[in-house]
Amino acid sequence: MAILRLIGILLGLFSLLQIPPLLLGLFYADGTAWIFARSGLLILVLGVLLWLPARRHRPTHLGPRDGFLIAATTWISLSLAGAAPLLRWAQSGLD
Repeated sequence: MAILRLIGILLGLFSLLQIPPLLLGLFYADGTAWIFARSGLLILVLGVLLWLPARRHRPTHLGPRDGFLIAATTWISLSLAGAAPLLRWAQSGLD
């Protein structure tokens, strides 16, 4: 449960990184703003869904195995979340 809670928090914070490209897309009016808005919202919702069931769980002790699992899960989940706008952009047909 502690791992889900941590990944949920990290995804929620990672969704804030979609704001600068969203603002640039609005400034340049190139059609990419909604891609970043939807991707950021999707990442935020996923983070909240992971965090919500484990929000009251407080880990007493995390061992080395937990650390490796947290590191691997963080790398994978944030990499996939970072690829979300690129996948949505490829589907939109914008050049």
